[in-house]
Amino acid sequence: MPQVTSFVFHTLNPDGSVYGRGCFAYEGPPDGVDIQYNFGTSAGGTANKMLSFWYSDPVTGTLDISALINFNWTNGWQGAHYRFDFNLWNHPYNSHGMTAGQAQPNRLGPISGHRGNGDVSTQKRLQWPTLAPATMTGQGGSATPVPAPAPVPTPSPTEVLTIPKVDLVVVIDSSVSMKDEATALSEAVGAAIEAAKTSCPSDLRVTYLGIEGVFKGTRFDRTVRNYLTETAKVSESVLKGRKVGTVAGGGAQEDGARAIEDVSLNFDWRSGASRAVFFLGDESLEGGNENAKQDQADIEAANRAIATAKQTKVKVHTYLGTSGVKASVKKEIEGEYARVAKETGGQGFTSQDALSGFTGLLQKVICGSKTVIPAPAPTPTPTPAPAAQPFCCCQAFVEGK
Repeated sequence: MPQVTSFVFHTLNPDGSVYGRGCFAYEGPPDGVDIQYNFGTSAGGTANKMLSFWYSDPVTGTLDISALINFNWTNGWQGAHYRFDFNLWNHPYNSHGMTAGQAQPNRLGPISGHRGNGDVSTQKRLQWPTLAPATMTGQGGSATPVPAPAPVPTPSPTEVLTIPKVDLVVVIDSSVSMKDEATALSEAVGAAIEAAKTSCPSDLRVTYLGIEGVFKGTRFDRTVRNYLTETAKVSESVLKGRKVGTVAGGGAQEDGARAIEDVSLNFDWRSGASRAVFFLGDESLEGGNENAKQDQADIEAANRAIATAKQTKVKVHTYLGTSGVKASVKKEIEGEYARVAKETGGQGFTSQDALSGFTGLLQKVICGSKTVIPAPAPTPTPTPAPAAQPFCCCQAFVEGK
């Protein structure tokens, strides 16, 4: 097993108080290392692999390794070299993030370009990282004490990692107006999913479907109707979605609410899996914007989709893309998308969110959870000392949990 090392660090206010928290982990020793990491690579220098990076503060929010453009960590390399700096942005949008460093053991590093949520932060400083403490468990049995709280006279509870099953269906409005966004959305959603999968153990199944149409060259290469009738083996007569050609314009391809109903009721969900639908569209949920507005039929269709999703225990997340309708109409549509998400336990996004928030949402949904098993009753036999395991909780540390 390769050695895993974790460090924690802080960003500081001018008065020295803590402003933000960060954590990173890699394969390699804590000392004598020289690591260079660039987005999309494993790691350069002396590290075998960069495993995780998390940072959170009130301006940037929480960002992970998917936003890490570059990173340098030199700690005692050749006995005398020290360097810590990084460039962290929610690329390609660059609306949240910072450029930090260089910090050294006896010198704070400057932070520039620090912004997010419309705020700009100045005069913050980057602190030199410290080695993260070992995570103590009640397993093991080494007779040698480890540098942690003194052993207790009874066994500690055992934490068991539960890897959840999650079925996620990504559904897109396949009308012509979504064509320009389809490729970017396909890649953005795919990248968010991959980032979430690499952050923690999961049993995730993702299916990409278009409503009565597909977009060549993207992940959306199969229709809702085709999948449900051919793979899920349901009768076409039970589907609520309308066929292409039966509704004026691109209406059938914009039946978002009906697609949510059909998938919720008829998808081949795995037994015991959490169920989620992520709907991507740019117009009203019932056949698009008839007469360039949202009407009562759209609201009633959304009500039916909400009721069906709740009945089948499906969380619906929504994304409203760019649209040519006037601002007042778009605001109404955005409200319905957000309502469907909120009332089913999901989250709503718009084209302004850059889907970066979806990465964090996915991590909460698919990451393994821990169950504490009560310790056995004490026995007269000596209790083994706790074993030290690599620091396990970077995300929890930066979010203050």
